[in-house]
Amino acid sequence: MAQKMIVPVTRPEYEKGKTVFSAVETLEFVPVAPEEDTLAAFVRQHRCRAAVIGVSKYRGPLYQALSQRGLLVRFGVATDNIDREKARDRAILIANTPGALDQAVAEHTLFLMGALVRHLTRSDQEVKAGKWNPLVGEQLSSLRLGLVGLGNIGFQVACLAHQGFGMETLIFSRHSPEETASRRGLSVENLRLRLGWSLWSDRVEEILPGSDIVSVHLPLTEKTAGFFHAARFARFKTGSFFINTARGGLVVEKDLAQAILSGKLAGAALDVFQKEPYQPTDGVDLRQLPGVIMTPHIASNTRTANLRMARMVVENILHWERGELDLVHLVR
Repeated sequence: MAQKMIVPVTRPEYEKGKTVFSAVETLEFVPVAPEEDTLAAFVRQHRCRAAVIGVSKYRGPLYQALSQRGLLVRFGVATDNIDREKARDRAILIANTPGALDQAVAEHTLFLMGALVRHLTRSDQEVKAGKWNPLVGEQLSSLRLGLVGLGNIGFQVACLAHQGFGMETLIFSRHSPEETASRRGLSVENLRLRLGWSLWSDRVEEILPGSDIVSVHLPLTEKTAGFFHAARFARFKTGSFFINTARGGLVVEKDLAQAILSGKLAGAALDVFQKEPYQPTDGVDLRQLPGVIMTPHIASNTRTANLRMARMVVENILHWERGELDLVHLVR
């Protein structure tokens, strides 16, 4: 009987997909601590050809440890934690699990919207403290949602907001409605029925002043790092809300804090941060600000999404091992 190929999986991701990983007969998935030196040492010891990683950043030793022409699989979608150049130098392919977590993140985004506009966290804390302060909230149906980025997750958020709550949307996208509709196999009319936009622009500054809630759904790249800075927050509608379930690096946190303290923003809900686990940056502690809801990068962390990602990880590796690269979700 042929020896199973050993595939290390960073421990948090292994636990999320354990039932799937442990059921694979032809591969031996092994949980390993996510720290790069530890993971690289395991890879080198077992001469691993493939490895599965989560959100931790990998900047050096892992690429030298992994076999040339090996495979690095991201348990998730974003790959800003991977050094593409170092991977290319070793001819290491990068794969991910697109689509598996879209609905989970979109749902979490809507939950954060509701929590913000109905003061849920503050009301919960006050009732438990013996206070009875019925705060007046807003209905989502009366608010306009600005979507910054219309990839798969942004698209799902728009659909849920418009079709589920009757929200009007304002969309920032580098692709036109016609291009977006064509890519999704829809007519522009059908796309409008799903998303309900009153404004569609390729300039983000155009949608910010009219949005009651702004939700960001951009990838983190060199061009988008620090995308939300003081000048952009100044364009927001006074009293509006900001939501980030994408990547912490998209936001200059000290500028966000100032926008809240100045009253420009009524609040913010954040699932991602510049440093994770969260640490204050530039002397600003978001945990101390009024109207800020913070969750520990859990938007995609549902049982359903985790099992889907685990299955896609396994499929990626099996197809790669068989040389079926056209069936691998490669990140170009």
